[in-house]
Amino acid sequence: MLAEHPEIATVLLHGALVNPVSRYTDVMRDGQVRYHFPNFSEAALTELLPGDEPQRMGRDRNFVSVYLRQLELLQASSAVVCGVIERESTTSSVCRAVLDSLDDDLIRDMLPVPPGEWKRWFRNAIDPADDDDMEGQRITDSLLFRCVLQPGEALMPVELDRNELRRAPQAWIDIIKDYPKPRVSYLQVTEWSAPIRIEMFTKDIGKFHYTAALIMHCALLLPKYAFPVGLDIVDKFARIPNWMSRPVNTYTAVQALKLALDTGDANLFDGLRRMLCGSSREWLLRPGINR
Repeated sequence: MLAEHPEIATVLLHGALVNPVSRYTDVMRDGQVRYHFPNFSEAALTELLPGDEPQRMGRDRNFVSVYLRQLELLQASSAVVCGVIERESTTSSVCRAVLDSLDDDLIRDMLPVPPGEWKRWFRNAIDPADDDDMEGQRITDSLLFRCVLQPGEALMPVELDRNELRRAPQAWIDIIKDYPKPRVSYLQVTEWSAPIRIEMFTKDIGKFHYTAALIMHCALLLPKYAFPVGLDIVDKFARIPNWMSRPVNTYTAVQALKLALDTGDANLFDGLRRMLCGSSREWLLRPGINR
């Protein structure tokens, strides 16, 4: 899309901008490859990468390499590329990233205890796996920012490493180390909705306020929905809500029937009648009585 339409200013992707990739590598056991992750075929590569890309061989045809190349092409574009996720997250990775970014000297006077002690308490509240008293009370990203943010507010983006090298297989560290680290934010659209997660490349952070405002206004197009309408309609194959589609359907049906009556075309009128009734048991479709 960006290659064919270089004038595009903003690209909103439905889903994460950068995903963890270690799960898509070969499975190793005792130093040997136990299960090979298959490489893409030539036909798949023509779909996933631009046509002017050089031919790829060996591990360059693997998911980890191809996905990295896609991200590099998106980063190199002049458009703002943004991932948008509306589903509530069950993770706390952004909470931890925000916590790690806090400067102890800046928050010292705001806390009742030393910053180090407060951060340890907060990390345990985020993920209390070893604390029986807080079992089942884990604070997720969605829960925290739904409580903190007011409608129209957004978290200033924090850097998130989705592909930590400590989790990467040795055979793929040289590729995984080049994966970009997205900047992640949460946007609260309305007080009744869960916050929307926004992911951007570092190169686009200067346009964060504009992008967040664009996403928020797109989300407000559908009342009580709070997810960018364009993304939703594309993703669900134009599944338009009843309040929007009902008047359009009614107007279309009236105009079609009026045209059939004006032209006096009995076959057209019968065809429209069958289509609009929607069931063979409707009263309009009952057989007539011959006298």
